[in-house]
Amino acid sequence: MRGAANKSAIGTLVERSTRFTILLHPSDGHDAEHVQQAVIRKMQYLLKLPRNSLTWD
Repeated sequence: MRGAANKSAIGTLVERSTRFTILLHPSDGHDAEHVQQAVIRKMQYLLKLPRNSLTWD
């Protein structure tokens, strides 16, 4: 999701079975590389089972 005038962004990761949702905040920008880094940072803290059933939202 992008904010007003595309100046901010929030990404979401959603686990399919429980609908557990994780919000991502790309810190330095919201292009593909910064979003990828935000996903990597968040995913390293998840257990294997939820990590395997995440969907993109």
